[in-house]
Amino acid sequence: MRIRFLGTAAAEAPPSLWCECDLCRRDRAAAGREIRRRCGYLIDDDTLVDPGPDLFAQSLLFGIRWEKLRRILVTHFSRNGKATHRELVDFFAPHGVEVAYDGLEIVL
Repeated sequence: MRIRFLGTAAAEAPPSLWCECDLCRRDRAAAGREIRRRCGYLIDDDTLVDPGPDLFAQSLLFGIRWEKLRRILVTHFSRNGKATHRELVDFFAPHGVEVAYDGLEIVL
């Protein structure tokens, strides 16, 4: 099993817009790995866990091959910009991707 961490930041994904605190200023100046992306994980190129608002940028950065995606696991829905279950199903189901969350089951 191979797990790729697509992002490990909190919902705010520092550096924050308009924030001038020491941390955000330092992160902006350092750029690169200090520009944080919100949480998401890719398992074995075919299972996406907790896709968030940075998914498009993450897919370009890490070369995610959309045609290999078979399932999406959602551990929680929140107000940090994650899509709703209906949005995920509407977007991914036509491409043969299963979406599972809270109480649903997917066989890996």
